[in-house]
Amino acid sequence: MRKHVIRSMFLILLGALLLYTTFNALFGLWYLPIKVYAGPEKLGQIEEEIAPLRNWISNGTPIALTNPRQYGPVFMLILYPIVLLAPQYPLFEYVLYGIGIFCIILAFSITYRTLFPKDPHRIALAVLLIFWFNFSSLYYILGTKNVETWELFLLSVLLIALVRKFSWLAAIAVAAGTLIKLLPAIFFLPLLFWSRKAFWQGLGILAGMLLIGQILFGAALGFGYLPGIATHSFGTESFAVTYFEGNFYTFYTALSKYPFSP
Repeated sequence: MRKHVIRSMFLILLGALLLYTTFNALFGLWYLPIKVYAGPEKLGQIEEEIAPLRNWISNGTPIALTNPRQYGPVFMLILYPIVLLAPQYPLFEYVLYGIGIFCIILAFSITYRTLFPKDPHRIALAVLLIFWFNFSSLYYILGTKNVETWELFLLSVLLIALVRKFSWLAAIAVAAGTLIKLLPAIFFLPLLFWSRKAFWQGLGILAGMLLIGQILFGAALGFGYLPGIATHSFGTESFAVTYFEGNFYTFYTALSKYPFSP
């Protein structure tokens, strides 16, 4: 009898949380990105990153690495057909929104299937839905139409590829993520321990993607991209020295102020 009461209370609580999650998801997946974060002024980061691409398409101006936070050649490859075929608002914004929704749903599905590869688990699915779709940062990124939803999808692909030992798929995911926005490069490090094969394959695919960027967009988004970004991002004159994203120099100077030795 006691177990029955506890189970009933748990299911009532779970149902209430799912109801709240439904309303939160409607706000974050539809109202926020369509009504609140709408128009060119809300997509400042994306417009900053594709400015060289727009200039290259419109007047043939060579793409140069003048933006110290420039997203990479895979980002440009994805945006190229969108800017070419749907350059005007609101269509441009709707396409990016659709990609973001698609990536979120795929990432959730892949994560669930990775955790429960054989038999469906309804309680676990409900709990994962509650955690996943009450993450406010996810809705903010979807609202600004930025690339973190793409990387969420690629990292979920990396997860399932490692679990199922698909080294080439893991390599493609980590290389593509790195050349969208640099931070996923950190996942090359654990690949050294989890899948040495995927690590070397990832480096090879990274080089291949840079070659494609070199051919299509020039050296700034080819083999000069990673050295150029490193030049902008490290050292005492870097834009990131006092920026919240930080870098190794910032980390080093912070540690030097609080030495571990007496």
